[in-house]
Amino acid sequence: MSDVSSQLALPDRVADVSPPGRPVTLRSAGLWAAVLAVIAGAVAAGAAVGLWYLPFVGGFAIGVLTRLAGVRALGAVGCTALSVVGWPLILLARALSGEPIGATARAAGAFAGLTPSAVLVLAATVLVALLQSLIGVWLGRSVTFAMGLPQSGQQASPSQPTLRPDETLEGGR
Repeated sequence: MSDVSSQLALPDRVADVSPPGRPVTLRSAGLWAAVLAVIAGAVAAGAAVGLWYLPFVGGFAIGVLTRLAGVRALGAVGCTALSVVGWPLILLARALSGEPIGATARAAGAFAGLTPSAVLVLAATVLVALLQSLIGVWLGRSVTFAMGLPQSGQQASPSQPTLRPDETLEGGR
């Protein structure tokens, strides 16, 4: 029994594939704020014309940029939350301009079998946008990692083997 438990035991230290954290400078913070503002603006503009999938595209862009810049995954998640701000702002602007956003949300909730609560349906809408963005970040970071693109300040290491799809670690085909 001890044989099985020793094989299933977690290692003492799990390898961290994220790059070491970098100090945030005023310049880099300003640059990231500008990038997030552009992405949030694009998401808001897309929401205004009905492009419901733009939070995913914005999340993908954040995933690629944060991976290439060497930002840890938790930082990318924070960027994602900020990038989705454009989505509810358009809903709020439309509601303030007199469009029946609340009534539509209540009707959609009733049709879905939920309580006819506008707040619940609007919160679910924002949650869907956030989930789209998070999935985009995951995919962007994964694709960038799988492509082997070096992160900012990191050289491609010759000690790490790079494999073609038809090779194994031992070098055979």
